[in-house]
Amino acid sequence: MLILEGQWLTLRCALKKDEDKNQTVWVVNGNTIEPNYYEWRIKAEADMFEVFPTVLDDAGIFECLYEDQLRGFANITIVTRWAAIWMGYQNYMTVMCVFLPLWVALLGSNFFAPPPKFKKKHGKWGDAYIEHRLNDNVSKAKESIARKKFGDDLEKQKEFLLRSQYGPAETAAINRRIIQTILDGCR
Repeated sequence: MLILEGQWLTLRCALKKDEDKNQTVWVVNGNTIEPNYYEWRIKAEADMFEVFPTVLDDAGIFECLYEDQLRGFANITIVTRWAAIWMGYQNYMTVMCVFLPLWVALLGSNFFAPPPKFKKKHGKWGDAYIEHRLNDNVSKAKESIARKKFGDDLEKQKEFLLRSQYGPAETAAINRRIIQTILDGCR
């Protein structure tokens, strides 16, 4: 535990209500302090140990014993105000030198940018996304229509179309026939 020099330090021993508080012994840095010990800065009562004002020499391990059994301890470090300010400055510089560049790199990158295929075609990402979804739906619809028309022979028909090189006019004519077949089936 870190305590500033000049602050009030109060430690309490964890005792049950029915335990005799006069059997409590405080041990500070290996030195035993009996109950009801009073010095101008140090006050050791049965279940409470107080130091005011704290100085750098008060640092160490504080232990509370009840019937020679450890009931609690604290490792106390006393620092000056300037040392605490310096530690805060070091923590601040660690954050500034390590984590700030990391955040700038993340935010400055294309981490939040839409995928490039949407950016290239359109000025607005939303329009590109809608068109992409529409093209997916059209592709699925074409696949579904082809399955209805050709049935089990769909894979053979795909291979045939891939082998034969149709120009744009022939492809449009084939698409027109497929659509007309579907429309005729809907009547």
